[in-house]
Amino acid sequence: MNRQAQSPFKIAVCDKYPQTIEMNQAFTIIAVLRGKIHLLCNQEEHELSEGMLFLLKPQDYFSTKIDKVPPSAAAFISFQYNFFLKNIPYAIDSLDLDPKNYPQETYDALFFRTVDFIDKYFTESEDPDAFRNLNAYDYVCFLQGLGADRPNSPVSSDKKAQRIFHIKDFIERNYASSITLNDLAEELKITPQYLASFMRRHMGMTFNQFLYKVRLSYAVRDLVNTTESITHIAFNYGFPNLASFNRIFKNVYKKTPLNYRMQYKKNMAYLDILPPDIYDYEKSKGVYRDCRIKNPEGSAYPVELSIENTLDAPLSHVWSRILNVGYGKELNDFILHEHIASIMNHFSFEYGRIYGLFHPDLIPYNESDRTWNFHQVDTLLDILKYFRLKPFIVLGKPEPVFGENGQPVYTYTNQDFPDFSRAFKAFMNHCLHRYGIESVEQWIFEYSYNMVEEGYFSKNQFYYTFLKNSADAYRILKSISPAIIFGGPGHRMAQNPQPLFHLLNCWRQEGISPDFITVNAYAMERTPLKPLPSRHKYSTDPTIHRRHLIELQTALKKFYQKDLPVYVIELGFTFMIKRYFSDSRFSACYILQNMLDLCDLCQGIALPVVSDLHYLRLGISRLLCGGNGILSPDGIRKPAFFALMFLHNLGQELYAKGPGYVITHHKDHSFRLLLWNYKHPNNYFCAHYDYQITADNFEHIYTNDRLAEYHLRLGHLKAGKYFIVDYALTKDHGSILDKWLQCGVDVPLLPHIIAHLKEHTDVDFSYRVLTVSSDTLFHYMLEPHIIKMISIFPAN
Repeated sequence: MNRQAQSPFKIAVCDKYPQTIEMNQAFTIIAVLRGKIHLLCNQEEHELSEGMLFLLKPQDYFSTKIDKVPPSAAAFISFQYNFFLKNIPYAIDSLDLDPKNYPQETYDALFFRTVDFIDKYFTESEDPDAFRNLNAYDYVCFLQGLGADRPNSPVSSDKKAQRIFHIKDFIERNYASSITLNDLAEELKITPQYLASFMRRHMGMTFNQFLYKVRLSYAVRDLVNTTESITHIAFNYGFPNLASFNRIFKNVYKKTPLNYRMQYKKNMAYLDILPPDIYDYEKSKGVYRDCRIKNPEGSAYPVELSIENTLDAPLSHVWSRILNVGYGKELNDFILHEHIASIMNHFSFEYGRIYGLFHPDLIPYNESDRTWNFHQVDTLLDILKYFRLKPFIVLGKPEPVFGENGQPVYTYTNQDFPDFSRAFKAFMNHCLHRYGIESVEQWIFEYSYNMVEEGYFSKNQFYYTFLKNSADAYRILKSISPAIIFGGPGHRMAQNPQPLFHLLNCWRQEGISPDFITVNAYAMERTPLKPLPSRHKYSTDPTIHRRHLIELQTALKKFYQKDLPVYVIELGFTFMIKRYFSDSRFSACYILQNMLDLCDLCQGIALPVVSDLHYLRLGISRLLCGGNGILSPDGIRKPAFFALMFLHNLGQELYAKGPGYVITHHKDHSFRLLLWNYKHPNNYFCAHYDYQITADNFEHIYTNDRLAEYHLRLGHLKAGKYFIVDYALTKDHGSILDKWLQCGVDVPLLPHIIAHLKEHTDVDFSYRVLTVSSDTLFHYMLEPHIIKMISIFPAN
């Protein structure tokens, strides 16, 4: 195996090294695996002991002596200049591996993360290209997180942390504009003098230093990855002139932009800082095996659970409030009626959210008597009533459906009425006459528009139409009854909130006070308002939805001086269609974990009845097309179905809750224990928005494959016999993707395959009767993306 030849890095592990002076031409990390080594770098002596790291930068002169007594060994990880530079967006000078600048716990984590990277290099048998793209990229991104934003002084309070966040957010959004310290101070409503002092003390730099750091982080990427002129790059990123760009760049990188670009091209593929024989893969592997370090993260730490003390807190079942039944026209499809019936037979939802209901195609206008025909709408509302669902009516235009390349593959037609106000008033009078005021008062109305972005709220025709129609709808509803609930606008939490608050301010000026806010939750990093092309990036933060929602609610409370309810009307990892992704066990774990993360922050979280219907419209006959639906178009239960099944079976009384587990108590003296082992996608996948997921690689895009171990002690239960019922979503049970692949059919769908999957795609089930006491201990080991629910109740 020749890993070295194809990788953007080399790893050598040696227990002896010739003491000669070398010039480093790569970014090299030295990790002391055993004993001590003595390093002379640029005339400075360093003694490195086991567990320490050292970074050699290009053009560093160094020599190394590895002690023989005690036996010592060190690993040299050398990255190509271009690979390291492209993946570390900030100046490399900000990366610091000095243990004095880190808490011991953080530095230990850094060292063991490095050992884990080395260990995978010598033990994994995957394709070298996959190893290069996934593990190397992931490790470098980990280093980036250490170096890019570490303040020089600790931030002790949430208020300070929030201020630092707002400072960074403002500069990130406006770095390409001519912004000043006064602009930022005005945004934060503090004095420029206080702001300057705050940034020096808590961020370790001045306003200009941080602004130029952000600008340079983007400029240096274009410098080494494009052939654009240096002058053009300078103006693109907010520098006033070329001379200023050259001066600031040289202060940071110690050379001019032109010399930097030339040096990059010269050294981009250079790796050999050590004699060739030391890079021998088998020799290095042998030395590493002799001094292999046990990484405490390599084995699962058991989570100790005990049914003894209750949290005495309610668990809000936000997942049972709203069901996204779909587009108005789709409700005429008898197949969709079957799917809704199948779901409602298993779950109880309060509202059926339907968009496109108030549309000219469904409410035709009769020119002769100048009235609207509501017959089709009556049929659709009656269908909701039949399924015991209250209407949650979306008055705006739904978002388009996005394909694998992020481009729309299906767009819903324009919904604007020529005379919206008169038509909506007639519609509401018709509903009052047909259903009665008591029923209508329980309905929810949402006015939204797809992708609320900055450009939509300039003074154009859309601005006036959107604002006028939403204001008219609000006034008509509140004139009927103040109890009718109105809100919107379907804001994407991954987008900057500034356009949302621009809209809310416009609503306020029109006298609109929404009863709730609706948001879409996708695991995307927030993008600037003035983006460069293709700035989409999946978030590496597993708690991004909770973080975004807390930030949004904080801003809403400040804006309205009160708490405003929030509904998450769509929850998904991505708004794009990604085959194999939303049909895997990952999808169930992702939905389950995020619903439990958000249940104390919002009033409802909605999932669609069925995804992928747009593929049927496009004439594509394929089973697994992604999407966040509960069922496939053919009625097969997707992993989201089983995530909801587990959640709906939880009780209302929360007994215990933590990372990967929830325990609830029930009135019949039974308990439900829900366990899961969620693995977030790794840095490489998150950074590559267009990464193509296939049947061969979808299992390898996650952070790690470690097991999760749980110990459960039944201390609170009285001694006696109990039923122990286990349900589990595993690779062999409940995963539509794994079942499909077991059929060996990555081909157009066939009827007998659909029938097979409908019959066999279900969770695993087992039960037993045990005599338990306070000392009874249960052990559970979960592989990645496995979900297990254990029900414990008296046998008598």
